[in-house]
Amino acid sequence: MLDPAAPPPDSAQEPVPNPRSLPAPRGPGGDEVERWLTSLCVDRVAGVPDMVRLAGQDADRSPEHPPRDTGHVLCFAESGRCHGTVGRERVVLGAGAVLWARPGVSARLRAPAGGTCLVHRLRLTSDPSVDVFTESFLLADAVWEARGLLAQLSHELSSRAKDSLRGERVRGLLTMLFTSVIRAADCDDAPGVLSRSAQQLITELADRRIHERLRAADLADTVGLTPDYFTRVFRRTFGMPPREWLMQRRVRHGAWMLDTTDASVTQVAQFLGYPDPFLFSRQFKLVMAVPPQTYRRRQGHDVRTPAPAVRPDHEFLGVAVEGADRVPRSPRASRP
Repeated sequence: MLDPAAPPPDSAQEPVPNPRSLPAPRGPGGDEVERWLTSLCVDRVAGVPDMVRLAGQDADRSPEHPPRDTGHVLCFAESGRCHGTVGRERVVLGAGAVLWARPGVSARLRAPAGGTCLVHRLRLTSDPSVDVFTESFLLADAVWEARGLLAQLSHELSSRAKDSLRGERVRGLLTMLFTSVIRAADCDDAPGVLSRSAQQLITELADRRIHERLRAADLADTVGLTPDYFTRVFRRTFGMPPREWLMQRRVRHGAWMLDTTDASVTQVAQFLGYPDPFLFSRQFKLVMAVPPQTYRRRQGHDVRTPAPAVRPDHEFLGVAVEGADRVPRSPRASRP
C-alpha cells in the first residue's frame, strides 16, 4: 500500500551541505575547460555507468589504504547521504550532489551508520594532453539532470546496436553531463541565482508535495519572490524553467519507486498524481530515455529478493565504498 505522505527518497535524512571552509575546487580557465570537453568521446568511457547501494554499518571504521585511480571518476548521489574522503579532504554528498575526482586522486565513500545511499558511477580514462586541472576534485550540489543523462549513457553503452551515430550521441551526453556539473559548481554563490537556502526550501516543498501539481507561483511564494522574477532566476540557477524542473523531479521520484518497490507503473503514476499512466510514461521516457516498463526490466532488480552483498572496501570504478550492495542489472546492461 502506497502512502502519499511517505517521505521522498532524498529527504529521509536532513541534507548536509558540503564543507565551505575552503573554496570549492575549480578547474582551469575557460579555454582549458572547452578543450577538455571537446576531448570527450566514447573511447574514453571505461565501462557502463552503474549504481551501488551503500548501507552504513560501523561509522567508526575507516579504510587504511584508499585506492588510487588513473582516470576520472564521477559519482552522483541519487538518494540518501554519504560521506568520505578525497585525497586528504573530507566530503559529504547529499541527494543530487556530484563528486568528480580527477586522475590520480584517492577517493572513498560510505553511508553513515544506519543510513543508506544510492550512488551512480561513471569512469573516464585520463588524457594527459588535456587533463590540466589544478584541483584534485570538484563538488556540486543539485545536479539532478545527471540522473537522466547517466541513464541514457547506460542505454547507449550497453546497447548491442552499432550504428554510425552512436559515438556522437555518447559524446553529446558526456558533454551535457560534465557541463552541468561544472556549471552547478560555478553557480554556488554567483549573483543573480537562487541562494543555497532558497534552493533547499523549494526542493523540500517539491518533495513534500511530490504528488501535487505545483506551479512556479507556489515555489516563488516559498522564497518570497514574485513569480516573474523567480522564473528568471530559477532558469539561471537550474538551466530550465520551473515547470520542466518539477516534471523531471516527479519522474525521478517515480524511477526511485520503480527501483525500490514492487508497485506497478500505474500505481506509481497514481501516487505521483498523474491523471493517467500514459502521461506518466510519456514524461518518463522524455526524462529517462526509456519507458518505465523498460527501465524496470533493465535494472533487473526485484525488490522482494535482496541484492547480493559485496564485501566491505569493494572498489568499483576507481572509488572504494564500505558496506556496498551492488544493485544488479540485467546481463545485457552489465556488458562493457
